[in-house]
Amino acid sequence: TYPTGTGTLTHIREICKCSGLLLYMGAFMRRKPSKRSTRMKKRLESLRRFAVHTFLFLVAAVIVVMLGVFTAHSFGMAQVVLDDSMQPTLASEEVVLLNRLGYHLGSPDRLDIIAMRIGSADNSPVYIRRVVGVPGDTIRITGGVLYVNDEPLQIYEGADEIRSAGQAESAVTLDNDSYFVLCDNYNNSSDDSRRSSIGTVDRSQIIGKAWFITAPLKRMGKL
Repeated sequence: TYPTGTGTLTHIREICKCSGLLLYMGAFMRRKPSKRSTRMKKRLESLRRFAVHTFLFLVAAVIVVMLGVFTAHSFGMAQVVLDDSMQPTLASEEVVLLNRLGYHLGSPDRLDIIAMRIGSADNSPVYIRRVVGVPGDTIRITGGVLYVNDEPLQIYEGADEIRSAGQAESAVTLDNDSYFVLCDNYNNSSDDSRRSSIGTVDRSQIIGKAWFITAPLKRMGKL
């Protein structure tokens, strides 16, 4: 037997209504999104991609600028040769680039061509000279020959004998952080460690190693 009565029928009707509502909601949820909703999603996705690309571009630009500044500071400092003391290697008014990073990581080597300040003040003139003695070396010039630790040293091929020994006529032993520098044009210039008013050069006076000639163009190339 089935239940009868007004209450039962009302209950069945309510169940049917609820079932119909659920079916309607399911159908609504299964409906495809509207064109407006799709366009909005595409627009948001485009904005997101644009923001990501812009951020990556800015990060790359900052890295490039920082690398450029670091490279210029470390390897690209330009220095004008102020005199003819380094002929035949370098002439007055030629422009060289300095490697400063190398001397932060290490120390000047014998025969390096360096930029150095004659004097301890920051505004002291900067000259280009050649290192012939490093800390611990004993320097002596006798008979026109440069001796380092009692061994003859020719600073460049075809170099003439040295006519003036200056204070290197007697043996000079270099202390820690002291360097003996010489002009390549040593017979026509004595603005180097042979002169007592200049003497040995402290490590703090050395700015960097000259490694590349940039001007004039006909002389451009690696030292």
